[in-house]
Amino acid sequence: MKNDNTTIKEALKQILKLLRLNRMHNRIAAIVVSLGITGGVISLTVSFINGKFLDTLLSENRKALLTLSAIFMTLFIFETIINSINTYISSLYRIKCGRTMRKEASKKINNLSIAYYEEHHSGSTVTQVINDIRRLERYYIYFVEDILSYLPVRFLIGTGLLFFLNYKLALISLIFCPILGYFLNKVSLRLGSHAKDIQEQLSVANAKLRDLIEGVHVYKTYDMKKQFDNEYYEYCRNINKHANSIAKTRQLVGGISGFNSIIPLIITYAVGGWFITRGEMTIGQLFTFAQVVNPVISSFDRLNKAWSETIVTAGRAKHFFELLEADEERRDGTDVKIFQVM
Repeated sequence: MKNDNTTIKEALKQILKLLRLNRMHNRIAAIVVSLGITGGVISLTVSFINGKFLDTLLSENRKALLTLSAIFMTLFIFETIINSINTYISSLYRIKCGRTMRKEASKKINNLSIAYYEEHHSGSTVTQVINDIRRLERYYIYFVEDILSYLPVRFLIGTGLLFFLNYKLALISLIFCPILGYFLNKVSLRLGSHAKDIQEQLSVANAKLRDLIEGVHVYKTYDMKKQFDNEYYEYCRNINKHANSIAKTRQLVGGISGFNSIIPLIITYAVGGWFITRGEMTIGQLFTFAQVVNPVISSFDRLNKAWSETIVTAGRAKHFFELLEADEERRDGTDVKIFQVM
């Protein structure tokens, strides 16, 4: 059985192949990433300013309060506009990636050798084109929005800001993140094998269904309905079994992520309150810290989900590239001259 490192290496290999397939759309992806990073910086700034309100209120400085309110409102409006634009462009990026994959698959199907169709059922090929691409194109959004935007901004910059505010409280509050991240990685690796099995079983089931439609007269003539039903239902049961396993695994991932999102906040208020009694923090500083730690933890949660989706997508990508990398019809022979009666 392959170890975890090998499984991760193979998954990343498939993801890189998937990204290279749509490298012609990298400019649009760069715009999505830039807008995501800008929105992330504004979001952290809003959280920081929101925390500063408390100290400003306690100081009864009306001028500073009005200034903070104006800045807060401006940044909030700007963030809303950027997020709206980013949602539209990221959807455009997904659509273009899906169109490229469908174009490549269609071109490949036209050039496949006769031997391929003798070894593979046409229903399996249809499943690869329709189901795989529909799911694969969604991953491009995960990649540009979560992995390339949330990781460098809300997690890394946010974590740096927490250490700037109070490095001792940051260490104590975030200590559980890498521990739970390790367990989430272990759990997520199960998703890849289940996703691959589902794709294989779904291909065979669709092939069987296509056989029934094309040969319905034969099935009815020889009364083969019961035999077909038994075989088809068995494939469906296998699909449901793996789908249930994926659902349970994702539920476990969600449970661990939820636990990871609430514990740091509890620790922040408990330890931060103790720091206030020692004079190491003000109430406003603790509130600021709590406002920043929330997006940091939520981004960690989104990154964990994106990693789970990466493992699942890798299994689907491998299935899709088996089609794109299949042998094509030979074109190195001589033209056949058709005999004509003069």
